Formats: sequence, structure tokens, C-alpha cells
Amino acid sequence: MSELPGDDRQHPGIKRPYFVLPEEIPDDFRCIKIQIPDGDEYLEQLRSVLKMLTMWYNFARDETRRGKLIADLWRDALLLPELGCLMNCEDLTACLQPLFDALTSQLESMQEQVQQLVDQATANKAKLPETITAATDPRIYAGALALVREMNKVNVKIYNDAEMSFVDNAAEALAIVLELFPRFAGFSYDEGFDLGQAFFENQVTAYNAAYTDMEEPAACDLMCRIIANDKELTIDVWGDWLNELELTIPGNAAAKVFAKYAPARQTFLNQVAAFFNQEISLEQFFKDLWQVYFSGTQSPVPVPPTCDCVTATWIYTLDSATLPAWVTFPSPGWGAIAGKILTQTQDVLLGQDVRGIWLEVEFPDVTTITAVKIRQEEGAAIVGPSVVNRFTSRLDALGGNQHDVDLPIQDGPWTVDDVFETEDTKKLVIQYLFVSTTLTLKWPEITIEGTGTNPFEAP
Repeated sequence: MSELPGDDRQHPGIKRPYFVLPEEIPDDFRCIKIQIPDGDEYLEQLRSVLKMLTMWYNFARDETRRGKLIADLWRDALLLPELGCLMNCEDLTACLQPLFDALTSQLESMQEQVQQLVDQATANKAKLPETITAATDPRIYAGALALVREMNKVNVKIYNDAEMSFVDNAAEALAIVLELFPRFAGFSYDEGFDLGQAFFENQVTAYNAAYTDMEEPAACDLMCRIIANDKELTIDVWGDWLNELELTIPGNAAAKVFAKYAPARQTFLNQVAAFFNQEISLEQFFKDLWQVYFSGTQSPVPVPPTCDCVTATWIYTLDSATLPAWVTFPSPGWGAIAGKILTQTQDVLLGQDVRGIWLEVEFPDVTTITAVKIRQEEGAAIVGPSVVNRFTSRLDALGGNQHDVDLPIQDGPWTVDDVFETEDTKKLVIQYLFVSTTLTLKWPEITIEGTGTNPFEAP
């Protein structure tokens, strides 16, 4: 096996090596007999290892996607009648029947549980507005909290030095501010006096008590603004947060002092002065704070339960009338769509007639997917043929698997409502392919849901 690590799709988060891609693609099969420890559990382990060889994602990646061809080859080899040559059973069917019965029973139980979860999720979803969903990020919250604490440290130092200087009016407080932080020297007299007045009116005892109350909500508000800005902290985000902090946390003395730093509250003369002397500008102050924020994001902390961001969601139903160029049916065209209705196509793959749908959505930028819904309205001759692939999977920008779910092998109507949030998703793959010449199916819709910027809307 290769030394390159890959994600174990059956056990998310576990890394293991890929199988090396063989150089040759043989045209025939070889039957062998092997000896295993005398126990049903060892036989089951052998079956599990063999099954791994039938999954394309267990092989190393290359540009020609040979892993898919090799996995199909293994699947064909293991599905042939000669599979009995690997087993010391007089009757292969009788040998495997107890396992099939157990798996069927387990599958029926799992389907009932899944349906209960789907029904509950549908009921819960109906109780919420369709345009909002909750979203937080422990990393961004940790960075925002570090930034708030750093600004508080600046304010406390001003208070401490002012007390040491026996300040008793706003003008003297302003002098302390300018002495400690030259970046504010560009203020006009009115704006500078206003900052000094804010410090003077809110004495250190009142400030400290108010800061204790505002620290978490201020960090939460900043986190939500950063998330809404595609998870990027900019001076505009910082400035808007400061400028509106008195409204976000009304009547709070510490919030009033914080708000005085907002670039929008500085005069034109101060902005001109900062342009000529970047070393003493609020822009430089923000750059220093950004470094503090970034360092904070490296040590995530739990987001308080009271902190919740409301983020717009989007819903898109696949439609040939609005199909973006980055929604494809890979060559030779696995699937056809007319309006919102998808039907199967047929092609020869490794000498076999294969029918079904193979759809790929590669988003222009990474996005957050919260649900994928597939509904089959009609399906015939699905049960029985050999399965090539039948899953929906979400991949990151490097092709690593984030989440996948098996689609049912079932004739007639069925619905899969896969609710599972994945961030930074770059690609969605849906495959429902069978070795068959008679299979027919009709999917009236595929619906994709997510949060943040809707990738399906034109910019």
C-alpha cells in the first residue's frame, strides 16, 4: 500500500494508506484458493478486506481516475461465480444465506430508524423560518475574544496611567491617551476631546464592571460579523462592529469607550493625518489587533450557549433551465435532465452495460452544504443487478471525503433527505449506477441546501 494517507470513508477522521494503482489492467481473472484461520470472524475479516478493494476511494489518485477502473475490476472479479473457489463451502448460497438474512434484518431496522430521524428532522425544520439557520465557529470566537481582551488591555493601561497622573478633567485624560498612543495624535481637537471625555466620564471601577458584562456578547457579535463576511476579519468589519457596539450592548460604559475607536467616528482631518503617517494610524492599530486575532484562532474555545449567529440559507433545485456550467454529467454523459426531471442513460463500462445517473457539482468556491435531497418517483429493475456505485458524497478542495451516504437499492418511490452540515465543501458527487440493460428510473428533483453565499446565484 502507498504511504500517502487517505480518509477512511467508513470511519471518518481515521487516516490510512491508499492502495497503490497497478500498472496493468488485465482482461481476464485468476481463481486462487487461500487458507484462513478456522473461524467465522476471520472469514468476515477477509470479506471486509476484499470489499475495500471494490471502492474507488481506497486507491491512490491520478488524473485518469484509474482507481475507479481498478475498483470496478475487483468488483467484477468478486461477483463472478468463481468466488466459490475462495471458500471451503459445499454450497456457497447456503454458506452466505445466514449473513444475508442478518444484514437484511439489520438494514430494515436501520431504515426504520433513519425514516424516524428524517420525519423528526422534517417536523423540526417546519417549525423554523426557511431563511435562517444557526452558525458559530469556535476558532473565530476564540480570535474575536482575544481581540476584545487586547483592546480592553489598552483601555485598562490608559486608566492606570491616568490614575497615577491624578487626572481630574477630560483634557488631562486626552493628554494621557496621546502620550501613551501616538496613533491618536491625528485626531482633531473635538474628536480627541470626545475620546478623553469617554475615559474621564467612565471611571475605572465602572469601566471594569461594565467590561465584565460586555466581553462575551461583544466577542460573539464580532464573531458573527466575521462569519457573515466569508469568515474574514477586515478593518471594515472591525470598524462597523465598533461603531454599532453601543447599540448592540446599550447602556454599557465599556462599550461606549470601545466605540470611540471606530474609524467612522474620526474626522476627515484625522484621516488625512493618518494617510501621511501610517505608523500612528488606526489602520496600524488594526493590523496589530489582527495579529492578536489570528493567534487566538489557533486555540479554539467553546462558544457560549447564548451566542448564536443567524445566517441566511439558500436552496437550489437542479433545473436544466438554470444549470450552471460547473454542474456536469461526466463523460460519456451519465444521466439526462429536462427541467427538474432526471432519467438514466446507458453506456458500456469494462465490457458491461451500465445504466444510471452520475452527477458532479464542483463549486467555484468552497461552500457550506447543510442538506442534499433526492427523490425517486419511478424505478424498475433496480433490485437484482450488480451495483457499480450508489452514493452521494461531499469532498473538500483536495478531493478528501467529508461526508457520504448510501442511496437505497429499491424499486419504486423513495426519498433520501441527507441533513449533515459540511463546511468548505468544493465538490458534490452523486452516483447511482448498475450493471443492467433494463433498469429505468425517474428522479423528479435533486435539492441542495447550504448557508452563506448562494453559489447558484449569478454574482
